[in-house]
Amino acid sequence: MKTLIKKWSPLFRNIVDELLPSPEEFRQGQLKIAAEAMAIYVKGVLENAKVTGVEPEFDLKEIVALIQQVTQESVTPPDEEELKRREKASKER
Repeated sequence: MKTLIKKWSPLFRNIVDELLPSPEEFRQGQLKIAAEAMAIYVKGVLENAKVTGVEPEFDLKEIVALIQQVTQESVTPPDEEELKRREKASKER
């Protein structure tokens, strides 16, 4: 990727390291995002368990889907329509 960007122009050749993180920095960022998503999921499940009085259950498929969603959205944020749809769905709960 860096090689491609460097070929665009001298300006990009000089700033490519500022535009793209190193592979290690990228992995660290992805792990941080995944950990935050996991914390949000666990907090929600525990709050739901307190309200309902039912033992909390953690669904691995939901966790994986949530982590995939937030890591994808860290690169490409959802459009306005998707955000409005989610807000409407959360109010209906």
